[in-house]
Formats: sequence, structure tokens, C-alpha cells
Amino acid sequence: MVELSADLLPEILAFCDRVTLLTTSLVSRQWRDVSRRIFSSENIVLKFDGTPKEFNQLQNFVEQREQCTFQWGRVRHLTIVVNQQLQETDNSNLRIPVPLPPGHEDTLARLAEQIGANPQSLSFQSATDNILSHRYHFITTIFSLYPSITRLEYQVQGASVIGILGLVKSLRGLRVLEISCKNDYNDVDPSDFTFPVNLEEFRLRTCFGPHSSQCQYRGTGHEFPTRWSLSRSHSPGRLNKVEIVDCQCTPATEALAHLFPAMESLYLGSGNKGPLDIFLFNFSRLTYLQCITIDTAGANALVAPERFKWIYNSTASIYQALKRSQSSYLTEIIFVASPELLEVTGAWIKFDQLLSQPKLSTIRKLTFTFPVSTCGEWINDSLVSLVREQFPYCLAVGRKVDARVVEDGSLSMFEWATGIRLRAPLFVRL
Repeated sequence: MVELSADLLPEILAFCDRVTLLTTSLVSRQWRDVSRRIFSSENIVLKFDGTPKEFNQLQNFVEQREQCTFQWGRVRHLTIVVNQQLQETDNSNLRIPVPLPPGHEDTLARLAEQIGANPQSLSFQSATDNILSHRYHFITTIFSLYPSITRLEYQVQGASVIGILGLVKSLRGLRVLEISCKNDYNDVDPSDFTFPVNLEEFRLRTCFGPHSSQCQYRGTGHEFPTRWSLSRSHSPGRLNKVEIVDCQCTPATEALAHLFPAMESLYLGSGNKGPLDIFLFNFSRLTYLQCITIDTAGANALVAPERFKWIYNSTASIYQALKRSQSSYLTEIIFVASPELLEVTGAWIKFDQLLSQPKLSTIRKLTFTFPVSTCGEWINDSLVSLVREQFPYCLAVGRKVDARVVEDGSLSMFEWATGIRLRAPLFVRL
């Protein structure tokens, strides 16, 4: 991966044009090596600060330059990050985005055209809701340039989910779509979704605010992030993989279960410190369910006594949900955890006893997955021993209890469901 600030791009490209005239200078050779690494990379991250000065520089660059001698012909994964600056207001608790100059979307689109990239996946990221969310000219221009993209990630606050789906539905080659946004006032109704014809996986991460009718605790002043993921096999109309973070938004999860009863894999987690109240989720409809993955990230920020309560309440909720499962295919439960959660004395005993009962005999495997950043000095064998010490009843009745270490990010957008592993990132600091 190459990560660079967009305001350096004109200088880098201009230097690359002149590099053949400067072959003796040590500085020239060093810059030439850097530029070669940049333009041979498959994963490019372009960062825009969003200042008027920066966009004016880029606008002058794309208007004065007819073409780029050096182009990113090998780029397969292009990420555009816009960090629009905020300015103070009379209200000390409120900061608003600095207005951007007219034509900034045209500038970005023309810049993307000039670098000559032909990516398979695109990612747009912005922390403010008025740069890309309500003005889609930039996105539609990008789509017209790269109609063959297969993966798209769109992370913008305040974006209209239905509006974005309307934009991408013409991308016949799109296979994976992720939308991350913050919708305090806009309800997201899965029944209104229209997908690109060949879409195989859809992930939605959104934060329902207190005014959303889909939020169970509407009016309490709290916001609950919800992450959905749907993936579909190649047979038309069959989505079989779902990812949900924060199951508190029960109407939304129930709607997904109703729309896609053939799902085979379910990923559940919580975006806050509260326990996983997944007993609210109706598993009885999911008669083809094969695997449930439970992310315990909500417990990571808790102190030891609170972790015990979190584990105890969450696992009790999980058991109540599993009892109602009508799937004869459910064979595995996966926990995404840190080793510290397994060191909480006595927290897993009750769940071990419940899981070993005959009524859950179809579940043959229990796996704990540890992101490598949480493992410290733990090695894989010691983690396996740690997990098995917590589940003696399951081992006694023949359940397979195991542990594995995964790279950080391996449960993220493209990699978790598709199995695609991007090569190790290369960060070029300029």
C-alpha cells in the first residue's frame, strides 16, 4: 500500500516527468526509486485535507496538464480519503466543515481520470456529511471512468443508503458493496433495497440515532451502530451471509432474517459496552444457518469485574437464542476475542455447561479467533490450552474446542467474507 497526501501529487508527477534529465544526482535517484514504488503499487491511498488551497492547487494542476507521463496502471485498490477541516462556531460544542471551493468534485474526478488507474475496488471515506454524501457528481463520474469495478466501499456520514444503491445499481460487474454512514433521522428499510444484478455481498454499517424508528431505545439520547452484511451465492436472489453489529436494533435484524431466510453464516457483535442481547433475534427462521460468529469487541474497553458481567450476560443471551434455532445445519460457533476475556475466572463455566447439553448436539465445534494485536506474548499453542481450560464440559461430550490467531483487519470488509488477502502494505512517507 502507498499512502500519500494529495497536495504532494502535482510535485511528484512533475518530478517524474523530469527525472530522465536528472540522472546523476543522489537525491534524484532516491526520488526516482520512491516514484517507482508508488507507481508500481497495487494499493493506493490518496488523502485530501479538504482545504480550499489544496483544491485550488489540484484544480490548476489538472487544468494545465494535458496528460501524465507516469500513470498508475497497476493500481487495483484505490482509496480516496477526504479529511475536510472544521471551523469553530458560536456554539463551543459545534464545529462545521470549512466550505470547499466550487467544482471540487470535478477536480477530484478529473484527477482520478488523469492518474490512469484501473482499479478493481474503490473506497471513498469522508468524516463530514456535505462533501460527498449529497452531491453524487463525483461518484457518477468515477463510475463512468471505471465501470468494471467489482468492489466498492463508501464511508460518508449522513449519506443516503437508498440514494447510493440507486447510483450503483447500473454497475453490472459489482460484486461487493459496503456502505458506512451515520443516519440520525433517516430510517433504512431493507425492503426498499435494490441491488446491482450481480452483487454477491452487501454490507451496511450505519448508526441509528434517537429519532430513528428502527432503534429499540429511541428517545433515550443514545446512538447504536449497526453493521449488516449480506452475501449471495452465484444463484440469483440468494443471500446467505449476514453481518450485524449491535443487535439492539431488533426491527432491522428481524427484517433481514425475513428477507433472507436462506442465510448460512451470521456475524454478530456490539458497537457499545453493553451485553449482546441477541436473544431478541429470531433464529427460528434461519433454517439453513451453519455458523455463528460473535464479536466480543464491546467487552475490550471494560475493566475485569465488568468483563465478567459482560461475558455472563452475553453468553446467557446466546444460549437462549440457540435454543430457538431450527437449523439442523448449525455446526460451529466462533468467538472473536482477546486472550484477556478467557482469563476472567469463572465467566465461561455456565456457558460451557449449557453448550454441552444434548439439545445443542448439532454444534460440533467451538472456535476462538484472536486478532494478533491482542495476543502480546501469547503463542498459538498456549491460546489453545487457555481456551480448552474454560470448556471442560464441551470437551467431555466430544465437542472440538480450538483457537487461532488472525492478522488484524482479516475480518474487515473484503477479507472476512471473500477470503481475499491484500499484500502487506507499503507506507511511503513523503
